[in-house]
Amino acid sequence: MTRAFRSLAMLAAIAMLVLAGCGGSGGNNLDPPEITYGEDVSEMGMFVTDPRYTVAALPEEGEWILFDDIGELFRYRVRHPEQAFQATWVNDYHSEEWLAAEDAWYLQSVDLSSPMGWGVAAFRDEDAARAFQVEHGGELMTWADTGGREWTDPPAPEGVEHERH
Repeated sequence: MTRAFRSLAMLAAIAMLVLAGCGGSGGNNLDPPEITYGEDVSEMGMFVTDPRYTVAALPEEGEWILFDDIGELFRYRVRHPEQAFQATWVNDYHSEEWLAAEDAWYLQSVDLSSPMGWGVAAFRDEDAARAFQVEHGGELMTWADTGGREWTDPPAPEGVEHERH
């Protein structure tokens, strides 16, 4: 191997390393973020602790917003209708794998003990959501259905009314 060829090969290798470093992890910037459960903090200021109810939403401008309860995302959308998101991810209740929020099916049930009390879980498909509903009751919703609700307060336990302040 000639000296010129080795120098050229070394220069090409260095250039590839520099370019790879500029590209980050190589993933799409709309891919769900890595969550460090028990350390990352939600929009409500609470630690994100349960992947079954975690949401990650990327605003048009800014950093990822994390929610420790799917119902908190729904309430946030009501309170901030001007806020557009590039991507919104929820975790499937059973597999804890990320799903595009728009593609998931949702169930709100008093049998679900979500961190902020909304009792909303996301499911990969309608069949999984309906099967869970048969066992636990509750209201089944699509992403579009969730946008048509008020989402003012988590549901009160049976027989208890929320006080309005």
